[in-house]
Amino acid sequence: LDRQMTAPIAFHPQYRRHAILFVDFHNEITKSSMREAIRLFRKECFAQRFPPEKGGGESRMVCLVVPSTDTRVLTTFGVDIWTMLDVEASHRLQATLCRNLKAMNQSSSSSNGDNDCGYEEQGDFTFSKVLPTLLVTNRRTDGTGIERYYLDPPITEASMETFFQNFFAGLSKPEIKSSRSHGSGRDNDEVEFPTNKHGIHLLTADLLPSFLKKNKDKHVLLQLYAPTCGHCKRFNIIWNSLGDFIRLGLKWDDRLVLGRLDVTSNEFFIPGMTTSWLPDLFYFGVGVYERPIHYEKTETAEKVELGSISDPLDLIEWWMDEAGDSVDEFELLQALEEQHSTIG
Repeated sequence: LDRQMTAPIAFHPQYRRHAILFVDFHNEITKSSMREAIRLFRKECFAQRFPPEKGGGESRMVCLVVPSTDTRVLTTFGVDIWTMLDVEASHRLQATLCRNLKAMNQSSSSSNGDNDCGYEEQGDFTFSKVLPTLLVTNRRTDGTGIERYYLDPPITEASMETFFQNFFAGLSKPEIKSSRSHGSGRDNDEVEFPTNKHGIHLLTADLLPSFLKKNKDKHVLLQLYAPTCGHCKRFNIIWNSLGDFIRLGLKWDDRLVLGRLDVTSNEFFIPGMTTSWLPDLFYFGVGVYERPIHYEKTETAEKVELGSISDPLDLIEWWMDEAGDSVDEFELLQALEEQHSTIG
């Protein structure tokens, strides 16, 4: 794949499905196995792209071969070849230090130069434990994201054929990227959701569905962000202030909960929930698990961009406007007055 010339065509929005084979030709030992994987891939791709039962007409997926030198594409699709490199480099360094120490210590019984430090050198490193890797992507028709399906090694003619058949038959389950979860428990009632000191729930893709179900009797505001986003960093200050205000000032945390999700390390597929701008905000009403209210699509967003909000009360007002009759404003205001009178 020549990224600069081919990628804009291959990954054009008109194509929903892609089959991508990642290979490496740096090592002479594994070159033959890489070539064999490509041969099987081409054969199976042609059979699946233009199946006889479909009349051999329009292609139903685009097939690509990507070399390990195209690191940007590997990173985009979550193919990690660098962890193995780091481990190997660490082992080589430890082995070298061990030999040097024994060479300096002539009185050591192991001064013959053998490496008995527990780090065995493996010779020239190869990506054979990682590549070839086969991935099929599917852009969901509801616009909520791209699903990824990986073929577990070893890649053979039989495993590849079964892999594609299960994919097109709808029998495969996509891999969902989720950052490491610190929650515990299996059942919704047992899962513990980590929070920061401001009472903001720190969610992952794995925890999000359980979080929404466990808080089905509450109102949920979910912020989407990216750690490197400047506007997100500024909005996080407001979001944390809102968490303190709800929990400590208003004492409304029994009816309104806040969550935060890093979209760079988590993939979510919730119907009606898509984002194209960060930070972003969604409101799940009581008993709502999908199709939440999107801040960007409300009247307030036309007046004030989410990233420019500087007062947590603006977010409270937005939530109460969108919640409508599901929120007893009189009760909330009365609770607020009681808090003010207690403080006073």
